[in-house]
Amino acid sequence: MENNQANNAPLEQLNMTYDAAEDRLLFRIGLAGNQEIIAWLTRRSSKILMQLLESIPVAGESEPVFDDPRLAQEMAKNEISQKLDFGKNYKRRQIVNKGAIFLVSDCRLHEINAQNVLEFVCTNKKSIRLNMNNNILMALINLLQVSVRNADWELHPESLLPAANSKPARLLH
Repeated sequence: MENNQANNAPLEQLNMTYDAAEDRLLFRIGLAGNQEIIAWLTRRSSKILMQLLESIPVAGESEPVFDDPRLAQEMAKNEISQKLDFGKNYKRRQIVNKGAIFLVSDCRLHEINAQNVLEFVCTNKKSIRLNMNNNILMALINLLQVSVRNADWELHPESLLPAANSKPARLLH
């Protein structure tokens, strides 16, 4: 992104909704400083994002011992998901990328300084990067799951995690 303030601003809220007229997901990234970034995800980019999110391991606060690592992951995901605040309405902010269309064509996962970074590569040669932590991961999973269901794209997001509800996620620090 061109705006350095937006590049380094902490995330406050995420919102994702299906827009039937566009047949795309509208992804809003609410930043501190009353700013937001808007991006559009197609069915294809949503599918890529789902696959990437499935591949990111989640560490729970309590580490129960299970013979099945998938069960341990599911328990950790549920534990974190319950701590997110899905009850607050999304607060609209000043759009950072006003006038520019950020259509996500690809999603990539990088490891930078031992942290997972999710990159949304857009058709306008810009990209949006999110430093992934458990809260952001779980918020994205829940929002994507509800939005994809509403889109009726037959992508089967059930494998990600049971969705809390369709409200935006407020990231708790």
